[in-house]
Amino acid sequence: PCRKGLADLRADNFGEAASHYKEALRLFPNAQEPLWRLGFVHAEISSWRQSTAKDEELATARKFLTAAVEVDPTSEMAQNARNKLRQIAVA
Repeated sequence: PCRKGLADLRADNFGEAASHYKEALRLFPNAQEPLWRLGFVHAEISSWRQSTAKDEELATARKFLTAAVEVDPTSEMAQNARNKLRQIAVA
């Protein structure tokens, strides 16, 4: 599912990418990559939304990005997740 999700991200199919990463999380509940990617996808989707829907997407993004950091705080993906968290905090 992660490979399909990455292909969808590259093609700007964020909704499809999210569904693939959710499937990956269902199969591997604490896997860092789908957590980080889902956080990224929801952060991107939030940039297109208005008011309440945007707030919900950002909350979802924060949840997944924070979980990705907690899996392995020293990894490159955790650093990427922290960077994205900083970006959405400023937005």
